[in-house]
Amino acid sequence: MRIEQGHIFRPETSNNIQYSVRLEITDSLIELEFSDDSFAPKDFGKVEIILGVFNGLGKITFLDCSLSGTATGGGANIKKYRVEYLLQGVHIYSWQELKFSKCIANIPSLFDWVNIRPITNKLWTEKKLYCEHPKEIKLASFDKFELLFSFEYHTSIEKNEIHLKQYTNLKIVAKNNFLFLNEFFEILTHFKKFMLFIINKSPISETITLFNDKYTRLSLL
Repeated sequence: MRIEQGHIFRPETSNNIQYSVRLEITDSLIELEFSDDSFAPKDFGKVEIILGVFNGLGKITFLDCSLSGTATGGGANIKKYRVEYLLQGVHIYSWQELKFSKCIANIPSLFDWVNIRPITNKLWTEKKLYCEHPKEIKLASFDKFELLFSFEYHTSIEKNEIHLKQYTNLKIVAKNNFLFLNEFFEILTHFKKFMLFIINKSPISETITLFNDKYTRLSLL
């Protein structure tokens, strides 16, 4: 679970800032909680886009937000909004901006299933580790997009240790410059069903990163 503090506002009323907002992120829930004296009727429903800035995360765009709870007491009115999608790193003001050229989903279970490793361990025989980026593997090509496996590794240093982590990603590339966000989600959903029901692997993704011409990369949490 991750909890951060920050502020939020709506695209159409950017000067009306709600401060002291609590953001909770778990494996199954993204939720905003704050004290607000305004209980206008429009608040009792779905808000398509909420923008915010949070400690440790920076700029955030919340998509498909629905009021999940209210409470009154102690001189404060508490609101909770459940968030369907969270984009980190940018403020997007309309759904028309939500189009991207490619999407990379890091799904940990793909690493063992595909079994192509960027790191070759020859410490015992040669006292060496070989690190390289294998070529991408094209899985399928459709009218509007291509599916590929891509490979990478990350290194980190902690105290006197070097940690290496290998990844196999699902890469979705739009053929005609872009796909809308909901189209990427639909493709991912079908692929994850394939993983779960056909090859019996966990479809849980650690990160989903989107790319387009305007923004270098956006992380979807």
